[in-house]
Amino acid sequence: MSAPRVLVAGGANVDVKVTASGPTAEGISTPGRVHVVPGGVARNLAEALARLGATVRLLTVVGADAWGEWLMTQTALAGVDTTAVIRDPGQTGFYVTIGGRGVADATIVEATPVEVWLRAPREDTDLVVLDANPAEAALPELARRASQLALVGTSPAKVSRLRSLLPHAWLVCLTLAEARVLMGPKGGMLEGAALARAVQALGPEWVLLTEGKRGLGLLGKAWTAAPAQPGPVINETGAGDTAAALVMFGLLRGWFAERVLLLAARAATMTLGVWGNVHPEVGTVLIEGRAS
Repeated sequence: MSAPRVLVAGGANVDVKVTASGPTAEGISTPGRVHVVPGGVARNLAEALARLGATVRLLTVVGADAWGEWLMTQTALAGVDTTAVIRDPGQTGFYVTIGGRGVADATIVEATPVEVWLRAPREDTDLVVLDANPAEAALPELARRASQLALVGTSPAKVSRLRSLLPHAWLVCLTLAEARVLMGPKGGMLEGAALARAVQALGPEWVLLTEGKRGLGLLGKAWTAAPAQPGPVINETGAGDTAAALVMFGLLRGWFAERVLLLAARAATMTLGVWGNVHPEVGTVLIEGRAS
């Protein structure tokens, strides 16, 4: 079977992950460790899909600065085609997290006009994946390029940008918090299968719901759930993106939901154990999965 061809569009950031050796306080310098890794939801998805064996092109916006060059070099080394990436005179986006609390500056992506996004050549792909980082006006135009469309929530603050695209989506990937925001006031009263069914009623064929330590669930014609798998937790950023990429890859391959979720949970646990947003050997879960 040939490799799935995927276009991933959305955000790419430089992630700065800070861990302090003790309590922090205003006016005090606390010793700690700083880890700088490639990040951004769309970029993470593109890397994970490439490491799983898909043919992936990334459409994002980075600055014409040293950070943008570094970010795209690292992404290309992971097997992602970065030739469609838009270079802008502004500053490459950053995401900074201290002790698990993060702040994202995706201004360069959000401020890029629709016409700039649309300069990228159209492609014959099996799947177009959109995160919610581009401006809301740009998302429908990018979605029109898709014969099959997957949406990724990105954050509770941005997920509502995807609502108008749900009737056209094959798959939508959401955290529990994102799904509740998307559903509005009634979303806070729902969880698990009931919440996924409410989202599915808005149009997508498949709904992936990630619930952190509680695991993840996938709704197609039926609801399938898988618990989170035990393992060391060094970094909580990127595990959800890795799981979403595995689900996309598996569904494109036509695998059963039970197998897809089991492998997605394994992949997420692998990423939790490294500082990067995608474990560099995530593709090994597919080898293990053949014996499952």
